[in-house]
Amino acid sequence: MIDVIERRLTEPGAPEAIVQLRVLGGAMARVRGDATAFGWRDRPALLWLITPDKDLARAAANEAWTAAFRAEPPTDGTATYVNFMGDEGTDAVRDAYPASSLHACASASDATTPTIDGLVRPGLTGAVV
Repeated sequence: MIDVIERRLTEPGAPEAIVQLRVLGGAMARVRGDATAFGWRDRPALLWLITPDKDLARAAANEAWTAAFRAEPPTDGTATYVNFMGDEGTDAVRDAYPASSLHACASASDATTPTIDGLVRPGLTGAVV
């Protein structure tokens, strides 16, 4: 994974990007995956990829670059941390939760929380790998 991160960040034409690799495990991994909204506790790491840009004219190109980057690191299946998502749509938000956590999370949202189909509205982009 480190080789993918290094290559993508240094390729010609890459937007300014921030990559944060959070190593998971420890006490967090001892909590059952269905006990909280963050059910991907069995994963070894979380990769947070941010491509900030004040120039909206570059938004589509940056989003395409980010999507291509996100698809490249090897994973043992797709998992997403909803608080790091952008506007990927309702299906992607639903996929961010393990099935066992989805219902409980939807039930916990209240009328004052901005939601998509009862799920808390995401704000940034990231993946659990």
